[in-house]
Amino acid sequence: MTTRVDYYLLDQPGPEALVAYSCRLLSKVYQAGLRTFVLTESAGQSQAIDRLLWASSDANFIPHALAESAEAADPLTRICIGDALPATQQFEMLVNLQNLEVPQAGRFDRVAEMVSADESHKNAARKRYAAWRKIGAEQNLHEIRLG
Repeated sequence: MTTRVDYYLLDQPGPEALVAYSCRLLSKVYQAGLRTFVLTESAGQSQAIDRLLWASSDANFIPHALAESAEAADPLTRICIGDALPATQQFEMLVNLQNLEVPQAGRFDRVAEMVSADESHKNAARKRYAAWRKIGAEQNLHEIRLG
């Protein structure tokens, strides 16, 4: 099976933009029923996404768990958030907030590469694009306006 990679190019720089749009994307992912792992750059970024998801209204609440919690091991938990990929759990989708190429990313059916407007993020995304192309992944680009 070919991995589908979607690049979300944000029109704003900084980690806050990545966190904000990731939460919007997770709403769509949750509605689609995909078991998803959110790979963050740090424990602090994981906690920021966790807080933002908990702050959603009851009508828009997205059940989720931090990777180190007991709930993350529950197969009914569809959204897990952490700064390192779990070795054993199976996920259909990866939301990548790290500015690095993800080892074993090919084990996911879908990957969302989050790219802020920072030049360093764009340059790292270009390298990931080349790596994905080399293994034959289907790649798509989405330009996102946050304002």
